[in-house]
Amino acid sequence: MKRIIYEPAVDEEIPNGNATVTYILPVAGVSVMDVIVEDSFTTAGTIYYDSTVAASAVFDDEGNEISPEVIAQELAEPFIHHFAGWER
Repeated sequence: MKRIIYEPAVDEEIPNGNATVTYILPVAGVSVMDVIVEDSFTTAGTIYYDSTVAASAVFDDEGNEISPEVIAQELAEPFIHHFAGWER
C-alpha cells in the first residue's frame, strides 16, 4: 500500500475507500485526491506526492543513519493535516 496525492485525469475513475480525501493544495491551488492505494495503482493524472520507498535508509555499523529513506516523490508544499481543527 502507498499514499499518493494527485490530480486525477479527466474522466479517470477515483479509488473508492475510507482513506480518500479531497482538498485544494494551498500553494498550487489545484484540487487533489489524497488516497491510500495498492502499490500497483497508476494514474494518467498529475502526482504531487508518492510514498513509495525508492531507496531505504542507510545506517553505519553503530546504527547511525548515514542517508535517510528516499521516497518516490516529495510534496513541494506543506501537507494538510486531515484532522486540523478537530477538538474533543
